[in-house]
Amino acid sequence: MIQNTLVKIEMPFAIGQFKLPKAVNKRLQELLDRQDKGETLTSNERDEAAGLVDLAEMLSLLRLRATKVKNQSLEESADLYAEIYAEGEELQQLNSK
Repeated sequence: MIQNTLVKIEMPFAIGQFKLPKAVNKRLQELLDRQDKGETLTSNERDEAAGLVDLAEMLSLLRLRATKVKNQSLEESADLYAEIYAEGEELQQLNSK
């Protein structure tokens, strides 16, 4: 049986830090710009770009969720944490396929 536990964690950094570092974002933009220009990316470059896009989307989701949690009371946050947990399980199932 799966049991959910709510843990309150104080964030040691600003919510805005949930984003790609500048150098990583620059690399992603370079790859996407090359692709947009019609250049063929190598298999490794396509995998790299796909991974960076996934990471950027995950960080964006974390930033949005963290902002939402910050603006809610603890009781309201419990429901949100349950949603996030369920989404995490869905992502794990998708990634394991």
